[in-house]
Amino acid sequence: MVVERMKNITVISGGTATNHILDGFDSNKFNINYILPVSDNGGSSSEIIRVFGGCAIGDIRSRLVRLIPDEIEYCNKKHINGIKELLSFRLSEDENIAKNEWCLIVDGSHLIWDKVENRLKVMLLSFLIHVDMEIHKRLKLGFKFQLASIGNLFLTGTRLFFGDLDSGIELISRICRISENINVAGCLNTNFTYHIAAILENGGIIRGQSQISHPVVIDNNSD
Repeated sequence: MVVERMKNITVISGGTATNHILDGFDSNKFNINYILPVSDNGGSSSEIIRVFGGCAIGDIRSRLVRLIPDEIEYCNKKHINGIKELLSFRLSEDENIAKNEWCLIVDGSHLIWDKVENRLKVMLLSFLIHVDMEIHKRLKLGFKFQLASIGNLFLTGTRLFFGDLDSGIELISRICRISENINVAGCLNTNFTYHIAAILENGGIIRGQSQISHPVVIDNNSD
């Protein structure tokens, strides 16, 4: 009997660009590789890059969360959705409320933990505590918690602990029961920061994906 080998699909895209069509790629029929950029320096990634360096991880986190299977598919894995909510959670846009939310999360007493199984909570919490310690080591930089993504901070904690972003991606994939036929990776596995740039017709250069997407208009007529 000839066993047909599974075909491979490689999807190169941004973090949200193909999220709405992921269900069209069946991991039971294909080995699927998702290659994501590490240059999106907008949102909460910008603050993580400013304080910790490293590549932008927001797109990778977005794809991982989207790939977490629904609880109904894994009815014996009761807390998958709890982890999904945790990694999707954003702190308040108010500075004081955001700091308080972060303290409750690191303390393990925030309500977001209620849906997470205790043994998994201990594992996930350890990396958030690790990144909190690193934030305290950099107090002079004044980390801004407003709208910070807990998923991004978790991935940052794993990268700082292991010294390798791919290890953090693998950890989330295994904890959340993402199919073994799915591989998620950044286009670069690096602890350094990389930016894209645009060269303008007038010779000017805009550095940074966020700066390219949201350019600052300079009024040459102003004093």
